[in-house]
Amino acid sequence: MKRYNTIFLKCICLLIAVIIIMAGIASAADFTGKLKLKLDDEIIEGDIFVSGPKYCLVLEQDGEKGKVIVDTEKNETMIILFSIKEYRTIASDDMISLMNDPFQSYQYSLGYGDEEFKGTEMVQGYECDVYQIAMDDTTVMAKWHAKSLDFPIKIVGYGQQERIIEITDIEEKAVDASIFAVPEGFTKWVDPKSLPGERPEWAGDIEAAPVMTPPFEKNMGPGDIVRVKIEPGKSLAVKAGGISETKVVAKAIPFKGSNPLKEEQWYNNFAQRGVICQRCHEMSGEADEFIIRVYEGNITVVTKWMDMFEEKASAGEEIRYPISGHEHITTRFINLTEETAEATFAYYQNGQPMEDDTPAKYRTITLKNPWDVDTITRVAQGNELVIKVTTGKMQIKLGQFNSFEF
Repeated sequence: MKRYNTIFLKCICLLIAVIIIMAGIASAADFTGKLKLKLDDEIIEGDIFVSGPKYCLVLEQDGEKGKVIVDTEKNETMIILFSIKEYRTIASDDMISLMNDPFQSYQYSLGYGDEEFKGTEMVQGYECDVYQIAMDDTTVMAKWHAKSLDFPIKIVGYGQQERIIEITDIEEKAVDASIFAVPEGFTKWVDPKSLPGERPEWAGDIEAAPVMTPPFEKNMGPGDIVRVKIEPGKSLAVKAGGISETKVVAKAIPFKGSNPLKEEQWYNNFAQRGVICQRCHEMSGEADEFIIRVYEGNITVVTKWMDMFEEKASAGEEIRYPISGHEHITTRFINLTEETAEATFAYYQNGQPMEDDTPAKYRTITLKNPWDVDTITRVAQGNELVIKVTTGKMQIKLGQFNSFEF
């Protein structure tokens, strides 16, 4: 089984930080250039290739060569790493990109601030329209948009960390289509968290372990196992009591058949000091039981059920969940179809939808593959959460609870 590659994700964060996205531009002029990204005292340099709706950036840092290919027509960004011969595709408007990329952040910020045309300036020999975005009378971003290229050649993001992206040494010429192709022999990266875990060596001890129903307390030591069968409409909360001064490691791992849903390493140690508890929201459609195992030390395992709302919904159906108080809402969605499943959510107050400036794409849950899962905790607003399934079929689980209490 392919293992998690930390270098890949580390470099994704670096490469995403310099993706060039210009919303609303169908086709820019063909050109190449040098790109300089300045993050406070750090400077990263690379090459940029622009051809119509596509953009390509090539970077190398600390010996790691990477390429970013952006297709604005498809709203798709491809990240390629040469050291491991892998590539990954994400949506160009992914929230990760917005958080890391001054170019995309500029477009996103238009919905929350006021853009003002500041005049024209010459940059790198090109006449540029200069725009600034202000929020609460504070300038947060500025861009210099080259008229003849129909492309920004400089963007500055202001804040605790000033970011400057500038394109230099611009040459207007045709760009070879091969620049935007995946190199031969490269394979698509697969998120290891989406792969089923391998059967651990100790799994042979599971069958003989006791099956218990929360709430319960049980003293456990190294190698001890307890099984908890998953029940619809309930989530498992588990914590450790009686922790000694020595190191203690204990985990609650969902199993489907004889295998964990993910590798053991992806599950947290709920016996670690400072951890209030672990909450397990897996549903019967994805797992059969939770396996609680102590790896090191001696503890008292304490469990309880958390009552949750759980239901299946198909396209055209909606779920209305009454909100009580201000506790955060945890939601979990599973795709039950072979195709894409999609749902939207909105907050209501007294039967009426509340005003929400958040773009619709960030109020939409899209699960592209069978059994894809989305889990997130949201701030409670209004007195009702309405979830509408627009495509496919989903199994949905949600509930409110105090994250700082067991």
